[in-house]
Amino acid sequence: MRKIKYIIFLILFVSVTGCTVNYSYDFDNNTENVELLNDNSFFSLNIDNYLQQSIDINSDETSPLNYYEFNKIFGDKMSGISLSYEYDSIFDYKEYSEFLKCYNISNIINTENKVDLDINIKDDCTYNFEQLNLKLKVSGKLINTNADEIDGNVYTWFINEIPKNIKLTVNKNSNSLNVVSTDLIYIFIFIIIIVVMVTLILLNRNKKGNQL
Repeated sequence: MRKIKYIIFLILFVSVTGCTVNYSYDFDNNTENVELLNDNSFFSLNIDNYLQQSIDINSDETSPLNYYEFNKIFGDKMSGISLSYEYDSIFDYKEYSEFLKCYNISNIINTENKVDLDINIKDDCTYNFEQLNLKLKVSGKLINTNADEIDGNVYTWFINEIPKNIKLTVNKNSNSLNVVSTDLIYIFIFIIIIVVMVTLILLNRNKKGNQL
């Protein structure tokens, strides 16, 4: 069974090999979601009890993870725990996310105009996991990324044996061209109205002149 040394921020199952981690962060609403899964054969006969004990330990007020919302995941082949949290801002995410503590942050920006992410794995992150599926979601026009898969506005890195640095740049003002186009339409309509009004005035004057 392949094992990897990689980023993961959960006390939960840290001594376990063979885990599958599904991590996602939504830059549009600053929401972080994590799924930590293992084969059902790993757990004791009472999966529910095992998961509940893990939640109790990690949601305790003394735990650095107690701000997350914990839920159990039950599957036919794999089960585990999900964690989720909505940060007030990108600054809080950078400050408190356990995920980012295994990275050297070269750049991480989330403004109204742009998302720019450039983070590099630290050498001292040594948790053992089978597979990490990392998804970042951000609306806008893609400028640059080293993601393994792109599905609309979701960028995914599949990490198993070799740690990967994460790079993503997205222009969140991708609709700016549409705004410009709309403004041009309004201007064009305005010009047409002015031309029609001027034409009607001139025709009306000519008509009065002919009557005289």
